[in-house]
Amino acid sequence: MENESTVRNSAPRNSTRRTGRLRFPSRLLFESLLIILSVALGFVVAQWRERAAELELAARVLHDVVVEIEDNLAAVEGQIARHEAIIERLAEVDVSDPEQSGLDLIFRQVGGDLSGRPLRQAAWDAAVSSGALRLIDYNIAAALSEIYVAQENVYTQFLHQTTSAIYIPDTFNPARRREVVQMFRWLMQEAAGRERFVRDLYLEHLPNLRDAAI
Repeated sequence: MENESTVRNSAPRNSTRRTGRLRFPSRLLFESLLIILSVALGFVVAQWRERAAELELAARVLHDVVVEIEDNLAAVEGQIARHEAIIERLAEVDVSDPEQSGLDLIFRQVGGDLSGRPLRQAAWDAAVSSGALRLIDYNIAAALSEIYVAQENVYTQFLHQTTSAIYIPDTFNPARRREVVQMFRWLMQEAAGRERFVRDLYLEHLPNLRDAAI
């Protein structure tokens, strides 16, 4: 009887110890899973915040660039009108005065200003330097690149041609006044043609750029 009682009394204690051993790994596994889930959730939240910040940056940069292009479009249209008016005036300018040099006659028609208004590109420079272009759709970024390269070439070449064609000895020589005026008229025609090319490029891409900036 004593042995049977000893067996009965010892059985529950052994069962309790085995149950405790089983509960401990289960609790450890559950806590480990919670830690993994919390780390994964933190990573997902961080990725979401980073992506949201990138989308906000891309939208802001694209908006600024669109506003800049719209300003440049207005400037180019003004320059085209101005240069076309100069072309007409140079076609009718009186070159009969032997005391007037070609440069004198040209300055009188253009109001002393031979340069075009520089087109803005600060927003574009900011987009390039900040790396925001990688966040913008490839086709949109390609269109922007095409626009800014074209507008830079237009006025860089215009300034170079104006400087090399105007500030030479013949322009100060009254005997060459007819040739100088005609040469400058051709120069204005070429400049206006390039400006119309840039204007058409703006008008071609602006609808898609505006849609992408919304």
